[in-house]
Amino acid sequence: MNFDLNALRAFFIVASDGVWEFLDNNKVMNMVMPYYEKNDPDNASKLLIKESTNWWEKEDVVIDDITNIVVFY
Repeated sequence: MNFDLNALRAFFIVASDGVWEFLDNNKVMNMVMPYYEKNDPDNASKLLIKESTNWWEKEDVVIDDITNIVVFY
């Protein structure tokens, strides 16, 4: 699913490069939107950590810092 990143959204994500190294904006939007619809930012954040860790483990021997904040408003 593609999202218009210019459209008004009622959430934002602040994340370290450990998240953005393997997850682009579109992947993150696809992961977070179902949690946005359920008003569950905590589990959206946990999913980003899990998916980022999985990608690092597949692609590299070292895992970068993986930090994020997901805010729905």
